[in-house]
Amino acid sequence: VANENADKIVPYIDITIDRNYILKSQLMLIDFLAQNDWERPVYFVTGGHEDAIGLEDYFQLEGFAYRLVPIKTARSGIIDYGRINPDVMYDNLINKFRWGRVNQPDVFADYYTRRTLSVMRVRNNFARLAKSLISDEKRDSAITVLDRCVEIMPLDKLPNDIFTTGLVEGYYMAGAKEKADSIAEKLLSVVTEELEYYFSMDAEFQDATRYEKSMSLQILQDLMRFTSKYENGELKKKTEQEFGKYYQLYRGVEE
Repeated sequence: VANENADKIVPYIDITIDRNYILKSQLMLIDFLAQNDWERPVYFVTGGHEDAIGLEDYFQLEGFAYRLVPIKTARSGIIDYGRINPDVMYDNLINKFRWGRVNQPDVFADYYTRRTLSVMRVRNNFARLAKSLISDEKRDSAITVLDRCVEIMPLDKLPNDIFTTGLVEGYYMAGAKEKADSIAEKLLSVVTEELEYYFSMDAEFQDATRYEKSMSLQILQDLMRFTSKYENGELKKKTEQEFGKYYQLYRGVEE
C-alpha cells in the first residue's frame, strides 16, 4: 500500500464462506494468504466466484488483474470490484502494455480474440480508469485513456458490447462532447441494425437470440440516460424512439 493510503488500512479482513463446508481451493487460498503475510503481492484475475471467498471489496485494479490490498472499497457496480490505482493503471495501459495489431485492417479478429477481449472487459477497464482520473480532476489524462481504447479497439473492427457505453459516458464526463456524441451515434446505428436483424428471424430462432436482444436494449437504455444527462436532445429523441420500437417487439416475443 502506498504511504498516502496507509490511513485506509483496515485492522482485519472478513472472509466469507456461505456454506457448511470448505473447498480445497478455498482452503489452499486461505493457507497461502496466511503464510504470505503480505510479503509479496497477490493478484486475482476476476471476482464473483466462490474461490474469491468474499475478498472482492479488497481488490485494487491495476490493469487486467486485481491486487489484494488491506483497504476496503465497496464495489461501484456488479462487476466493478474494489478500488483503482490510477497511476499504476495509467502507466500500464498507456505505456507498458503491448496491444499487437488487432486494430489493423489486414488483421482478422476471430471469435476467440473478440470473446477474450470481451471477457477481459478491456473497454470497461479503460472506462473505469478514465472516470477515476476525472474524479481526480485529470480530464486530459482521462481523454488520453479513452482515445487509446478507441485506437486499439476500433468500433468498426471489434463488436460493440455492453461496456462500450462506458466510453460514451467517460467522454461526456471529461467534457469531450463531440467524441461522446460520435460514438453514441455509431452505437445507435449498429445496435438498431442488430435488433432489426434479430427480430426479422423466424419465430423458432427468437429464443436463441434472447441474450443478444436484451444486451442491445440495455445499450439503448444507457444511451438514453447519457444523452439526457449531458443534453443531446436530438440523439436522445432518436434513441428513445428506437428503444420504444424494439422494446415492444421484445415484449411481444417474450409473451
